[in-house]
Amino acid sequence: MLMPNIDENERFWDDLTSGNDKDFIRKMAEMAAQARLDTGEAARIREAQVAQEIRKQRIASDLSQADVAAKMTELGFSMDQSTIAKLESGKRPLRLAEMFALSSVFGLPEIALLTASIGEGSQPNDYLRILAERLQVETDHRDRTRKLLIEQLDLHANVYADAEASMRWIAGLMRFAAADALKSAKPGIGVSDDRTE
Repeated sequence: MLMPNIDENERFWDDLTSGNDKDFIRKMAEMAAQARLDTGEAARIREAQVAQEIRKQRIASDLSQADVAAKMTELGFSMDQSTIAKLESGKRPLRLAEMFALSSVFGLPEIALLTASIGEGSQPNDYLRILAERLQVETDHRDRTRKLLIEQLDLHANVYADAEASMRWIAGLMRFAAADALKSAKPGIGVSDDRTE
């Protein structure tokens, strides 16, 4: 399975939060990269399932690959038997327009090829349970990530505020020091002279 289960998720977060800020940032970047890879892998799995569904529907419709190619050509998609073979084996990507046309060839609703094989190989209740568990893991990831990011932002905001306060304090000291230096450099400034000539 692409996503960790609930126990693996706990270990993942314990790992993620151990270490210093640099480790945390590196681990967050790795997590985001892995999520992108998992999403891509899930899409490739679905694409392979659609390819299998095309073959299954072709056989159920009692059509040869050459028959399907001829029907697709009639619909304006230049195809031959080898193109259909490549689609069914997943060696050639399927365009969305071709999927809709193939659904028509098999007498199916447009979305049928995309949805027919979802959950195949497992009982529907098991599939829903797996999806619910994955949703829980993803929700937990999102919530914990938000909490960690807020904590990190709060920490850095406090560091920034402390630095800003220190700079203002030092700038004030510099103004006082400059005023004292100016006073020392020009004696009599601010002192009235009562002598008359």
